[in-house]
Order: sequence, then structure tokens, then C-alpha cells
Amino acid sequence: MPAAPTAARRADRTAVATPAATAVPRRRQILTHHLPAVLWLAAMTLALAVPSNVADLPRWWPRVLHFHALDKVIHGVLFFVAALLLVRSLRCLPRLRRPLLATLLLLTAYGAATEVAQHLFTDRHGEVLDAAADVGGAAAGTLLWLRRRGAVPSAGDGGAATP
Repeated sequence: MPAAPTAARRADRTAVATPAATAVPRRRQILTHHLPAVLWLAAMTLALAVPSNVADLPRWWPRVLHFHALDKVIHGVLFFVAALLLVRSLRCLPRLRRPLLATLLLLTAYGAATEVAQHLFTDRHGEVLDAAADVGGAAAGTLLWLRRRGAVPSAGDGGAATP
């Protein structure tokens, strides 16, 4: 039976785990983890605010992006990348216990908010299928994050998770 930890060892562990010591992200974490997520979400907001009328688009904007099915794929890809970046960013926050759940909830709310904003403030119409593509992309990105971390077994593993 291991010896009980001394008061000094307990105090040392408590001092290291305090939120004040770990809550402030370092400058490197801001640049490598938080900033990419913020920039991607800002770019997504601009991309989702593009008018639906092709005549109103700038010349550099590809006209191929106006096919209906391709629109859903683009929504899914945008939110897939956003999920990967947001999970990476939220995992750096020590007080957040469930960054994967937070990512799914935040991106679901963001997708719903962008669809409502498109309907209210632009000439575009918010669609339920766009919101579903958003949630599907966010879920796929989160599942890929889990898969790369070994928390979700692949089909070839015979159902056994990797340690």
C-alpha cells in the first residue's frame, strides 16, 4: 500500500492545478491554437454572407459555387474545418471539461444563427438543409478528432479501441 502523500506534496499538486496558473494562455497558444479558429470563423461569416444573386458577386468569386448540392457540401466542409480548429482551441482552456461537446454545441448554434441571419439581413434564405449540413460537418470534424486520438475504433480494428 503506497504511503499517504505528505502535506507538502498535496500543496504542491494543488498549486500546480489552480486555474490562475493555467487559465492564461501563453502567447504561442494564442497564435497557434486560438487565432486560426477565430480567423476561420470570421472567414466563414463573410463567406456565408455572400449574396445569392450571381450578378451581385465580385468577378473573382467562382460562379460554380451556386449549384444547390454543392452549396451543402461547402457548408459541410466549412464546418468540418471549423470543428477541427475549434476543438484544438478549446482543448487549451483548462476550465473547460468537455471541449468536444462544447464544439458541437457552439457550431450548431453558430450554424443556426447564420441561417437566421441570412434570412433576416440578406437577400438569401436560411435553409434547414444548410443547417443540417453545418451540423453534419461539425460532427464529422469532431469524430475525426476523436478517431485520430484513438477514442473511436475504425472498421478494421474489429470493434476494439486502440489504447
